[in-house]
Amino acid sequence: MLNRLKQKWQQSPVLITTLIVLLLLLIGGVILASYAILTTSTNRNFSDSRYGLYREGPRPNPVVSEAFKTASFAPDAASGEKSGLKIIKTATLRFQVKDFQTSRSAIDDLIKRYGGYITSENQHNASDRIESAIVIRVPAANLDQLLDSLQGQAAYLDYKNIEASDVTVEFVDTEARLKAKREVEQRYLAVLKQAASVKDILEVESHLGKIREEIEATEGRLRYLKDQVEYSTVNLTIYQPIHRLPRTESGFWSKLGKSLVNGWNGLLNFIIGITALWPLPVIVGAGLAGYRFWRKKRAE
Repeated sequence: MLNRLKQKWQQSPVLITTLIVLLLLLIGGVILASYAILTTSTNRNFSDSRYGLYREGPRPNPVVSEAFKTASFAPDAASGEKSGLKIIKTATLRFQVKDFQTSRSAIDDLIKRYGGYITSENQHNASDRIESAIVIRVPAANLDQLLDSLQGQAAYLDYKNIEASDVTVEFVDTEARLKAKREVEQRYLAVLKQAASVKDILEVESHLGKIREEIEATEGRLRYLKDQVEYSTVNLTIYQPIHRLPRTESGFWSKLGKSLVNGWNGLLNFIIGITALWPLPVIVGAGLAGYRFWRKKRAE
């Protein structure tokens, strides 16, 4: 057969070559068509599968408890962002005053003017200065005004520092956890109403006690954050140097006068001391009299 093809090739090479090319093109077309059909089918199946996934949505886990489902924080986080940033501001201020009492009274007036109050004060009187450390709480909106007014009392400003701490994330998270815990509490209360046995009642009440303790702790933390955000803290220290006059050397007459006074006081103290010993001569005299009387009796 190969010989016959070879003979025909030799007789009509152009025809044979054309037939071979057409045959190869036909085979290639079949292969390409099959691949296209396979790819289209695969993509369609994948698309349908993906569409079905998004259409149906995630399947809930039946094992998750109803109480745990309520601990979703996403809605609260969005509402927390709308409420604005939660910033805790703390200012530290130290300066010298000309007159301590006058400035101290003026500071009290300034604190009242801006709606603040004093939480603690520690006054110290040293040999070279009088100093007072005051802790002030003031509404955050009035912090800058109070600081400017306080600096008006300064004869010399040692330093001024303001720190700001952003607690927005903690604040929103605490609110969300509090809401979730309250929802869990309501679920336990609903279960408690349906409890039929004493065992079930005791078990639910035990869980209620624990969740209420957590609610109280979370509420306390939230109250603290709100207080720190609404009221800023000012750590104020004021002082006044005390200039004492140096001691001067006493003159001759001053020293002589002091010596006479000291001598006279010494004499008076000596007399007082001797007077205080009056029982001693009496005791000695009585003893001698008794001794003589005894010798006299013995001689007779």
